[in-house]
Amino acid sequence: MNKLWKWLIGIFLLLLFCILGFVMIENQAVAYLPFRFVSMYNYPWIGGSIPYVLFWGSAVCMVVLLLLFLLLVFSPNTKHSLLLESDQGSLKIQKKALEHFVLTIVRQEPFIAAPSVRIKIPGKTIKVKIVGQMRKSTAIPEKQQALVQEIEQELQRLLETKETIKIQVVLDEYRTTKSNKDSHRVE
Repeated sequence: MNKLWKWLIGIFLLLLFCILGFVMIENQAVAYLPFRFVSMYNYPWIGGSIPYVLFWGSAVCMVVLLLLFLLLVFSPNTKHSLLLESDQGSLKIQKKALEHFVLTIVRQEPFIAAPSVRIKIPGKTIKVKIVGQMRKSTAIPEKQQALVQEIEQELQRLLETKETIKIQVVLDEYRTTKSNKDSHRVE
């Protein structure tokens, strides 16, 4: 979420928080509070149950909106590039370039077929998710662990920076199941 959307949603949430606060103040007479702000106007057509619903509904909505506002302010930004600073200048690496770099490493391995790589860059962390179909072979767990370590080392060597960048690599397996709905058991 970019900064413009954060500002717009934040202003909207503050506005809605104020509106619901006024509704709660106007309907405070239904709750037995030790203090009073301003009494609610008498509306004969509203009925006796609406003030209860408005007061407690707005109180719950204010708590939820306050939690959403805090979540909005403190949520990490999802980035499409990684900015590396050094003494000589700065380098901006796109997410797609990192995905292609990891994909070339993964395609060299014979035990994984049809690999797919997805990278997320929240803050100073690179989360790599590799999905592919594992071919039947001996010592697959050891090969998977070696591949994960190789990818982490290659990314560290590629980025070579003074900044600490955390790299997480996850290797998932998907299996394609053949549907035998069209074939008969006995021919």
